[in-house]
Amino acid sequence: AVAMKARNLDLMIGNKLTLRELIGKKEVIIPGRESSSSLQVEAEALATFNPYVIAQNQTAFAVNVVHGVGAGKIVTLNMPNCRLARPEENAEQDNVWEWPFNITPLPNSGNDEFTITLT
Repeated sequence: AVAMKARNLDLMIGNKLTLRELIGKKEVIIPGRESSSSLQVEAEALATFNPYVIAQNQTAFAVNVVHGVGAGKIVTLNMPNCRLARPEENAEQDNVWEWPFNITPLPNSGNDEFTITLT
């Protein structure tokens, strides 16, 4: 586990919606989804965290993002089974190198590729 400082996080649920119109029944169903996420973090020493090796080997890893301070103001996003795409290029902000990551959260069983907890 490596604690990192993040600039931004995007989570796309990727629901596929289908309108089913039958005689006597009209509904919208979700026959599948393909979740994805992007995250930009301050770069670490490659000896500490090497995203290139993780992406090449398709090593499973967990992402746990906690945002907020104080009871009732904290949001936790947990993605326990992720795969990382090879980082294309580093970004620089305020003369600090950052890594932009594209992450695919995958389910362990069912619809459990991510959870959002409010506390």
